[in-house]
Amino acid sequence: MRCGSSCRDAAPGGAGRSRRRRPRNTPAFADVAQNLPCREKAHEKRTHAGLRPLPLAAIHLSARHSATNMGFPFGPFSRRGPDEPISPATAPEPRCRRFGKDPCTWFGKALQSNSSPKGYFAAQSTIPGSYYGFVVTMDVYGFNLSKGQKTMASIWITNPGDDICYDLNTIWVGWQISPEIYGDSNTHFFTYWLRDANQTTGCYDMKCPGFRLANGSAIAPGAIINPVSDVNGGRQKIMLKVFREKSTGNWWIHYGLNSSPKAVGYYPADLFKNLSKETSFIAFGGAVSGSPAPPMGAGTLPPAGDAASMHDIALVDEDGNTKPFDVDTYKLEMNSACYSVTPVVGAKCSYGGPGGCTN
Repeated sequence: MRCGSSCRDAAPGGAGRSRRRRPRNTPAFADVAQNLPCREKAHEKRTHAGLRPLPLAAIHLSARHSATNMGFPFGPFSRRGPDEPISPATAPEPRCRRFGKDPCTWFGKALQSNSSPKGYFAAQSTIPGSYYGFVVTMDVYGFNLSKGQKTMASIWITNPGDDICYDLNTIWVGWQISPEIYGDSNTHFFTYWLRDANQTTGCYDMKCPGFRLANGSAIAPGAIINPVSDVNGGRQKIMLKVFREKSTGNWWIHYGLNSSPKAVGYYPADLFKNLSKETSFIAFGGAVSGSPAPPMGAGTLPPAGDAASMHDIALVDEDGNTKPFDVDTYKLEMNSACYSVTPVVGAKCSYGGPGGCTN
């Protein structure tokens, strides 16, 4: 599903959606949520007609056209059609209005610095459900970026709770290049967490209390990844596993560079409100911010053969067992001419773009 897509595109089987079986534990309202942009229109009609509004859960756990609550901490928005915003007077409920109505800006705001006015993303996200972990192997690359630019490949583990404005819990894990954060243009293994939609929390790596390093871990969040892939030669890969430990509710992160992932550490359950139980969405792909917009992935648009890939994609069940990735996904693209992502086929997808995006 792309930003600005129509209700037709959002319907089951519409453009941008990969067809897979819905997870067994998907909440009952997910049946409603599968056609959420159209459902929002029904919500408006019911409100104007004096009827009882739709359940908030069905509205909050919507894609809101593309990105809201779909595994990213995006801000809510609503539209009547592909390009027609709902006015404040007719919006079902003004939520997080300070983030604006543009469907694609909240994630950019989450990534941007003062000198990075624009953010872009290209990712796949699961439909709403109950999930407990994710496994992926991703290519890792290096670029020479300037302060204010950022590029990343990431897993986003997200539970928006009852109100995304205040209850959003999320964990990010992957690699990124950010001279502003690290003071260099090296590629870093990173983690990020928040529990209140960036109101008072939100922290990379171990820059604040939160992440707990495992005894004997060979790497810590924020460490430089070396070597990285040569866009004209061999590929280096990091293997990631993020999962909720059933006995404790802690979220463990495992990492391996060209090797099986080993325990790095965990986010304790009591750090979160919603994620201590499960995650509602899992998203994976790339994101960039800055001006000029930097490369994403390998700096190549898929489906070119040298585009960055994510493969060996799998889920982790409640008991900690790895299982095939067999759920529906939504495609999230802000500007597919600049950065795009392919459907998940055979536990693999490709993503990325050359940068220089201005729209």
